[in-house]
Amino acid sequence: MVGIRGRTAGIALVVGATLAAFGRSRTHRDQALPQLASAHSLVLLGLAVVTVSGIALFCADVATFLPSKIFWVKMTLIVAL
Repeated sequence: MVGIRGRTAGIALVVGATLAAFGRSRTHRDQALPQLASAHSLVLLGLAVVTVSGIALFCADVATFLPSKIFWVKMTLIVAL
């Protein structure tokens, strides 16, 4: 459940900041860009929460996740972020 909350919060922050930065006039965009930059740290925090909860889930059932190709594709994509 923590992983879903972390992803949802991260996506909401990015979408909100992006719409605020690029949905209006150039003057408004220049004022909104610092908000977009500050949202980056919150997105990284959300990604950290997702990573920690994923590691906890992995440790809870190593025998299931270790041979899972889907799990390793997901981990590769997260690392690529």
